[in-house]
Order: sequence, then structure tokens, then C-alpha cells
Amino acid sequence: MPSRSSDTEEVGLDGTLAEGGETSQGEAGGVIPIQVSTRSGIVMSDLNANLLSSSQDAAFVRELACELNLKLIDHGPTHPVGDSQTWIDVIYTDDDNVVLSSNNTMAPFSSRHNLIDVEIEFATLAKPRVLHDFTYRDFKSIRQDELLTLLSSCDWLFVAGDDSVNDKLEQICSNLMKYQALAADTEQRIKEARESFIHNRIFEALENNKNVWSELRYVTLLPKVHDELHGFTPDDLNYHFASVSISGSERDANLEDILSKAGAGGFKFREVTFFNVVLAVAHFSTQAKSDEGIPQSVIAKSLPVMDVCLAGIFSTSLSSGVFPSVWKRAHLVLLKKKSIPSAVSDFRPIALLSFLAKVLEKIVYDQILEFISSHRLLDSRQSGFRQDHSTQTALLKITEDIREGIDSKQQLLTILLLFDFSKAFDKISPSKLLQKNLIGQNELLRSDSDWLTTNLGVPQGSVLGPFLFMLYINDLSEAFVKFRGPKGVLESSFDYLLYADDLQVYARVDRDHLHEGIDRLSAVARAVSAWASENVLHLNVQKTQSIIFGSDNNVSKLQEYDLLGIEVQDNVYVPFTDCITEATEIPADEIPPFTEGELIAVTLSLKGGREPGLNGMPAEVLRIVALQRPELLLEMYN
Repeated sequence: MPSRSSDTEEVGLDGTLAEGGETSQGEAGGVIPIQVSTRSGIVMSDLNANLLSSSQDAAFVRELACELNLKLIDHGPTHPVGDSQTWIDVIYTDDDNVVLSSNNTMAPFSSRHNLIDVEIEFATLAKPRVLHDFTYRDFKSIRQDELLTLLSSCDWLFVAGDDSVNDKLEQICSNLMKYQALAADTEQRIKEARESFIHNRIFEALENNKNVWSELRYVTLLPKVHDELHGFTPDDLNYHFASVSISGSERDANLEDILSKAGAGGFKFREVTFFNVVLAVAHFSTQAKSDEGIPQSVIAKSLPVMDVCLAGIFSTSLSSGVFPSVWKRAHLVLLKKKSIPSAVSDFRPIALLSFLAKVLEKIVYDQILEFISSHRLLDSRQSGFRQDHSTQTALLKITEDIREGIDSKQQLLTILLLFDFSKAFDKISPSKLLQKNLIGQNELLRSDSDWLTTNLGVPQGSVLGPFLFMLYINDLSEAFVKFRGPKGVLESSFDYLLYADDLQVYARVDRDHLHEGIDRLSAVARAVSAWASENVLHLNVQKTQSIIFGSDNNVSKLQEYDLLGIEVQDNVYVPFTDCITEATEIPADEIPPFTEGELIAVTLSLKGGREPGLNGMPAEVLRIVALQRPELLLEMYN
């Protein structure tokens, strides 16, 4: 089958179909190449399988067409045999919307096949696509020498003054802000002038009995405009995204009171050097731009002149404890969860932050991480966003513990509880986190919605966001130590793993003490629930899951037990899921063999040409085998 991304296809009347390229000369079977521009696949063939019958061949063709999502064009029987007819000449398409009409008629002379007449809508290749001129700012082509000359002519002495970091940043961005204001005003004037022109043109046509349709085409109003918001307004969507991180009960932290209780040996920011700025800028490769429109490449080229200026701005920010207001703004880009969204929840946002804000965050991140690592303050069971830790290390740890339990003499069962915190990153309380840069966070959807201020959560897309959440959840282990169940301190009777906001708690017990182990994890779960409430996080009980792992023999005997589940809150239980019942592999002799249709469908979907595919055989060869000798595939893979 052709790829949907292909621009040209060649259709042969003997059933062959090739993607792109030129038609080779002297092909067997009388192939008539037809070059068209389409995103639809067409298959034409004499299959010698009567689709009007219930034969095995016909059943196979129907099954294969169904697996490949092909639709049969209904042009009727094509092969008269005596007083009856058969349908062996077929045309399949993966998009029946391109078929305008279809029928067949008796062919002249002595042909035993009817003449099929199908009208299909194709775009011709004769008329080249018209490319309209447009302008854009080519940041990659900026001449660094001219940029540095321009920057050197500016006065940067104000950076060494005593002004606040917001005042200093405003002076740096003053010309840029003036340009942006003028550009926005110009764009608005052009929009108003265009609307006035269209209004006058249409009313003039109506008054003078001119062809209104030709006027509409002239002012380019007729082509359907693609509505990327699908009827929703930017303000509606922006409010939906921001409302998650807005709380009327959130209050500013009393930093003076907290600092008065802090010890003398606490963390302090160091002065930012030029070397710190260069390393932080070089850390990023993305060229995404926020509202100021300056990508990483321009900042990198300007460093020989802007080094002292940026280092001074960053040092002022850290020494004064003020995160610049303009850098707290995030522009949201929408991604659709569904092809046709019907609710605001069918969108998800991607936040674009100021690049210089990310540079400052990277410098802060490096300094805090160095302090925390040297003092070993991070929970050793936290695998998220840490060097030499990943989802793989967390998965290996818990998998190995389950395996050791199964292989032990006691054949231990592992009771696993997987917690789910709803929108954890968006619900963090800044007053509890004590990070000044989170207060007054703003977000805007595109350029035509109102700014909304959020007071919860960590900024999406920020460097510090995941790291701050790790600090926020770092004291969860204290809840385990302080909470005492019937067996004493619980930390010695269970284990847990963290990956950012994903928490897994598990205990290994023998089958005779299963209920005792469940009670133990229930006590732990209640401790987690209490900790979440104290820290303004919502534990989603519906998505929290519990599973029991064990040997095949052990798990099969659990049916005899009356298990309510794990009590995560008072009289609220998480039942044990039956999706996973054992930690054993399926024996090879129990794996069902592939059907011929399954193998053909998989083989035809392979990408690539001469590159080695399954069994080292090129994909293009496998496709030929699938169409001509499918029985060989069964011998090869079953």
C-alpha cells in the first residue's frame, strides 16, 4: 500500500501499485502507469476470487481488505459466465470519498471481462503549486559582527547602578518594547483598513448590481478559513488552563518569620559570573521564542558584549530575591487531544517562556543542586530528574524486588500500591514551597486573550519546575517515619519509589501473612493521604491502583481470600486489579500462531526499501512475497 504522505502514486491495472519514482520500462502484465497527485491509495486487480460467492478465496480477500481498511468500489459483476456472473475484477480504495461514480458495461469484441468505468477525483500535476511571498525574520542569518557593533554602541552602565532588577530589565528592553508596541499598532491599523475596504467593496457591489460572488473572490473571503480553536474563544481556553492553578485561599508566605528561624549554615546564592552565563546559554538548543521574540541563537551571538550586562542582571535578581515580572509570563500554544475538539478539556497547552528567564533558572538550578547534592538532602528513592537516575532505574529496582520475592524460599507475594496525584505540578502551594519567583505567575493564550495571574503550581516548561516539585515532595518520607501502625515504625516494613509525582509503595509478605501486609500498606496509604491534604495536593483515589505480584502457584490461590483492597482513606478502599495476576512469561508453545491475513497486513505496512527488515530480508522483497506467495510468510514466522 502507498504511504499517505506520498505526493505521487502509480497505479497498474494488473493490481500493482508503486510509490513515487519513475515507471520502469518493459514491465510484465501490461502495466499502464497513471501518475496522479493524491493522498489516497488505489488497488486495481483481477483477483480470480468471486466476491459474489462464499468461497475460501473470496473470504480471504474480504478479510485482507478489512485488515488493511480498504473499501470495495461497487461497480458490480464484471465477468459473465453463461447465464451467471462473477465479480473477480475489483478496485479498492482507502478513501471512498474520492470516488464520484462507478459502473461497468459489456466490452466490445470477444472480451470476457466487462469494461469498468470509475470516475475518481484526482488533483493533476500539470499546474504547479503557487507559492505566495511572505516575510520572516531569519535569526540564523544574523551577522554576529554587525550585531556586536550595534550592541557595543549602547550604554550599559546602568546595569551597575542600584536600580531594581525590574527597572534594569525595563531599560534593556525599552527599545524592543517600543518596537513591539509600534508593530502591534501597525498590525491593528492594517486589520481595520482591510475590514473597511472589504465592507465598502461589497456594499458597492450590492448597490451597483455587480457580481457579488466575484467580489467575494476578489477580496479572498470565499475560501474556508480553518478555525484552529474550533469555536472556542482564546479567553475561554486560557481561563480553563489557568483555573487549575488559581486558589482564593492561597496566601503569601511570611518570609521574614521563616528566615528568622533559619540556621546560619543554610543555602545562599553566589554571584553570577560570565562563565556561569555562557554555560547556561550553551545548555539550551531550542529556538522557541516567547513574547519578546528573541531565540537562543541571538543571545549566544551577543554574549561577547552582553556578558557583563546579563551577569549583572542575574546577580541583582538573586541578591534582591526578585524574579523579574516580565519573565513570569508564559505564552501558551495549543495542542489538540482529539482531531475535532468538542470541549476545552480536549486541548492541552505548551508554555513558551522567555529564554533569558530559562537561563536564570538554569543558573539557580545548578547552584541549588550543588548544595543539595553535597549535603545529601534529596530522598535516595527519588529517581526523577536526577543524574544517573531514570524511569529505567526505578523500574529495574521494583522489578528486581518482585523477582527476589518470587524466587525466595518463602515465595513471597509483593503488594504494590500506585498513587495518583491529580495535576500535582499545577497544585503546588508557593507559600509552602517558599519560592518568590512563583508568586505572580502570568499566562496568555496567543496574543488576543487577557493575561491571567496564577498563584499555584510550578511554571510549565520551566527549568526549575520539575526540580521544585522534587523539593516539594521530598519530605514525604518523614510522613512514613512519623506515622506508626500496629507494627511500629513502618519504614522498616515496606519500601517505596518516587519518580517526580509518581509514588509506588510496596511490601513483601508470605501468603499466610497477606492480610497483615495489606493492613500495613493501608496504614502507609492513610499517611500519604494525610500528607497530601496538608500539602494541598489531591490524591485521586479512582486512578490509584493496587496489584499483588507473585508466582503462578501463589497467585492462583488468592481466589480463596476475601480481599477488600487497600484502605487509602477512612472506609475508602482501592480494590486489587485483575489486569496483572502473575510475573511469569508466556511459554513459547502457548503463543498463538500468526494468521496469513495478520502477516500480510503487517508486511505490507513495513516502511523502507532495500534496508534489512524482518529476518534480514529487505522490506520491498517482503512485500512482494506477501502479495505473491503468502504461504512462505507462515513458514518463516510460525
